[in-house]
Amino acid sequence: MMNTPPFFIAIAWLANPLYWLACGLFVGGRYGGAIASALFAVFIGFAGTLSAYRFPLPNGSNPFSQLQLVQLLPGFWLWLAAPALLVVIAGSVAYAPRRSRLGLTQTHSRRGPNRGPHHE
Repeated sequence: MMNTPPFFIAIAWLANPLYWLACGLFVGGRYGGAIASALFAVFIGFAGTLSAYRFPLPNGSNPFSQLQLVQLLPGFWLWLAAPALLVVIAGSVAYAPRRSRLGLTQTHSRRGPNRGPHHE
């Protein structure tokens, strides 16, 4: 009888839809949600994949064949780097001071934000 891997190995694939959700949230301007979703994607992907060192994985649909993870290749690190990079970018966009197109920090005049001489 084969050892049944724990549930969390089978959910490592969930990092992919979490990453796409983070991308959608980022594009929609919801940077906090993008950061949370991408961080969760990194955690799920890393924990699920590393647990495959301990527990063999089924080899396709053959119930008598298993695969054992022996090393992490560059593709794994690139796969995991994508949501990690999104965390850095979303964090820098969300928490960096707002700048105008000229590179100057935005300030509000006594007239209020978005009030110029033509909006009186």
